[in-house]
Amino acid sequence: MQPIKDLFSSKKFIALVFGLCAIVASGLLGIGVEALISEAGVISAYLASQGISDAGKEKAKLENMANSLNRINQDAEYTDFDQP
Repeated sequence: MQPIKDLFSSKKFIALVFGLCAIVASGLLGIGVEALISEAGVISAYLASQGISDAGKEKAKLENMANSLNRINQDAEYTDFDQP
């Protein structure tokens, strides 16, 4: 259930739904093909940039986690557990 909830709260999914609705509405209103292609281009650019941004956030999370684990390991090496 959580993956579906995450999907519906995703910025990319919301942008995709609104973008597709805008394209369909524009087609039904008789707007030219050039405008439809332009709308699709804007939506695609947004989705691609959001994906790149999300990938950067995930990489930063992993790097922070790795740095934290390294600090914990370094602290454990210098801690003398044999002291009373």
